Amino acid sequence: MFVTALLMSCSEKDTLIAGDLYFKLIDFSLYNAEEEAITKYEQIIDSLRAIKMPTTKESYMVRHHDILKRNKLLLSPHILVKIDEEINRVYLSVENYEPFKAIRYVDLLKEGRKVSLVLRVKELEKNLYYLDEIEELEIVKGETFVDK
Repeated sequence: MFVTALLMSCSEKDTLIAGDLYFKLIDFSLYNAEEEAITKYEQIIDSLRAIKMPTTKESYMVRHHDILKRNKLLLSPHILVKIDEEINRVYLSVENYEPFKAIRYVDLLKEGRKVSLVLRVKELEKNLYYLDEIEELEIVKGETFVDK
């Protein structure tokens, strides 16, 4: 069953999105990373900037980094939200991340449940958001999606 995006204008920049929590077994994040890892990451980004003809993926990585840095989100936690067939990355404050910490995808899979979300967000770029507020977080019957 597909979840249709609920995209309503709340203000000029705020949007409501509705979808399901999505899990990725291996996902990159600098949240709670050690200084050494952060420095190494910055060096990689700098080396990508130096490439005269970067690939689409390399350009995306630099642009994504710049957006996160400009919005002071580089070290913030994030979640993934599946809306229809698209996977969206939603960055959030440590406080707003709390309800997600206890959710384990193995438990959801075992129980045949999923996490249904309605979030008030600011769009930073296509498929990239910052969470302003959790409007709804419900554990309901359904399929949990996991990228293995």
